[in-house]
Amino acid sequence: MNSCKALDYILRKWIPIILAWLMIPVSGAMKIWPDGKLAIASGRFPIVRGKYIGYIPYVANRPLDKKDERILRVIISIHGMDMDAVNTLKAAEIAAERIRESRSTLIIAPQFLREGYVSRVAANVLTWKEKSFWGGQSNPAAGFPIAVSSFEVLDDILREITTSKKYPHLQKVVLWGHSAGGQMVQRYAAAGLFPDEIRDKVEIRYVVMNPSTYVYPDGERPVLSGEGKTRFASPSWKFRNKICPAYNDWGTGYSQRESYPYMDNQSRWRMRKRYRKNHVSILAGSEDVYRDPYLAVDCAADIQGSNRLDRARNFYSYILEYYGNQIRQYHSFDVVPGAGHDALSMLVSDVGMSRVFF
Repeated sequence: MNSCKALDYILRKWIPIILAWLMIPVSGAMKIWPDGKLAIASGRFPIVRGKYIGYIPYVANRPLDKKDERILRVIISIHGMDMDAVNTLKAAEIAAERIRESRSTLIIAPQFLREGYVSRVAANVLTWKEKSFWGGQSNPAAGFPIAVSSFEVLDDILREITTSKKYPHLQKVVLWGHSAGGQMVQRYAAAGLFPDEIRDKVEIRYVVMNPSTYVYPDGERPVLSGEGKTRFASPSWKFRNKICPAYNDWGTGYSQRESYPYMDNQSRWRMRKRYRKNHVSILAGSEDVYRDPYLAVDCAADIQGSNRLDRARNFYSYILEYYGNQIRQYHSFDVVPGAGHDALSMLVSDVGMSRVFF
C-alpha cells in the first residue's frame, strides 16, 4: 500500500513537470557545436562600453525587444558551473506555469561562458577565465578589448528591464540561482550597484539555493565550543596566517578585493549596509549533505562547514548575530525537505515557490 502511494505521488508530482520541461518553448535556442562541446545560447544581450559593443549570450521565455504590458514580474535565472542557461530557464518556466504566472512573468537566463569550455565563439562575446560567479572580470578580446565584471552584466540587464519602458507595469524582480548560481546571487546581493538606484521603484529580491560557500561580512567564522555548540569567532592566528591566509578574501569575505575592481571601488561598510537592506532568501536541501565533486573543499570553504546544509545554517546564524534579529524582516532561511543538490526540486518546492513568486 505504501509503495502504491509513493508511486502515485511520483506520477502526480513529477510526470507533469517532466512533460512541461520537454515542451517549453525557448526564445534564443541553444547552439550545439559539431564537436560536442558546450551549447551556447543564441540570444545576444549587448554590453556597450564607449565605442565597443560586447555580447552576453542568453535565453528567455519571450523576446526582449518587444513591449509587453502584461509583464508584472521579471525573473533572472543564474546557471551553475555547468553553464546550462537553457535548463535554468526551463526550471523557472515550470515553476511559473505551475502557478499560472507564465503570461505575466518574463524570465531571462544569461550565460557566463568560461574560457576554454567553448569550441568557438565570436570575438565580441564575453567569456571569463574564472570567478564569474564572484563578480570577476571578463577576458579582453579582439572584438571587445575591455574587461567587464559579471556584476556589471547583471547591472546592465536590470537597467534595460527597469528603465526601457517596455514593461510599464513591472512590479517585482527576482534573481535566483542554484549552486554556483546561488553563490553569484548571494554576492551580488552585497555588491550589486544598480539595484540601489531602483530600490524605491521596483521590489527586488534575491533567492539563494544550495551554494557551496557564502561571502561573510567580516572575518569571524563558525567554531565549536567546548559544549559542542557552534559559536562565531576569529579563527586562530595559525589558521589566519599559516594555514589559510586567504580565507577572508573576496568571495568568502570582504578583504583583498584588488583583482575585483567592481568590489574594490566600494567600501566594506557600503556592502555590509546594502546586504542588510536587501531581501535575501537562503534555501538549503535537507539532503544536500554530501561532499560531492562540485563542493568547494579548500580551507576557506571548509571553515564555513562540512557540507552545503551546514554552511547555510552557519551563515544564516551568523548574520542574525552580526546584524541582529531585526534582519529577519528582510532575510530568511529555509530547509527544503527531501531535496538534494538539484535546482528543479528546490525551485518547485513549496518554500521555493513562495520565495520566488512572492
